[in-house]
Amino acid sequence: GTIEKTANYISVELKNNEFWNLQSEEDPKWKTQTGQIRELLQNIASSHDEIAGILIATRNDLYVSTGMSRISRDSFHNESWYRQAEQSPEEIRLISDATGRNIVTNQDYSVDDVFSLTKAVRDPKTGEVLGVILFDIRHDIIKKSINSVTIGEKGFVFVTDADNSIVYAPVNDVVYRVSPLWLGGSGNAFVTANIRGGNYQIHSEKSEYTGWRTVGVFSNDEVMAGVNTIVYILLGCVLFTVLFVLFSSFEL
Repeated sequence: GTIEKTANYISVELKNNEFWNLQSEEDPKWKTQTGQIRELLQNIASSHDEIAGILIATRNDLYVSTGMSRISRDSFHNESWYRQAEQSPEEIRLISDATGRNIVTNQDYSVDDVFSLTKAVRDPKTGEVLGVILFDIRHDIIKKSINSVTIGEKGFVFVTDADNSIVYAPVNDVVYRVSPLWLGGSGNAFVTANIRGGNYQIHSEKSEYTGWRTVGVFSNDEVMAGVNTIVYILLGCVLFTVLFVLFSSFEL
């Protein structure tokens, strides 16, 4: 199962809901409709620990959420997360950086602790985009996968987004000295580098589905000692594990 199943589930539950067509919060139906939707979102979020918050923004620039609130009256339609989902309604969009949005979190999490997923909701008859669902997902699901991997005494794994910005990495003196230029362009990459006096091999695998990249950093001394025989197998397994955890966490 994937986040798309969760988004589709919400869409089905709300397909005949007048919420999508409401023009104002002053509408007499607003309180009743949003109360029911908020309860639905809270039930979904409470049954999935990885979900920090859910927000549904409509084409009429109204919204309902659990865990998130709008900071100002500025339109969500001008926000990049809304526009990207609207422009690619068939796709799930991953957003590694949740900062800078017209949204404040009102739950026990920070935007620095999450990444986001968005999915447009379309009218099943006309195909028109009715709104966008925004999920904030805790880094924990990536953290657990990465921290469970041991690559010798000095090796480690981290994850970058499609722009080679770090999504999640363990805390050490080496990771932020890995140059994005070493990670390759559209495909996988392998380089050797000297970092803080140590020799390292850096292998990366890019997911064609998400555009995100899993990067393995291996001490050259340990690789020469025999770790090299399992490098590609291990990195492939890590990539599969991260993606499996990421997208299987949302099965309803």
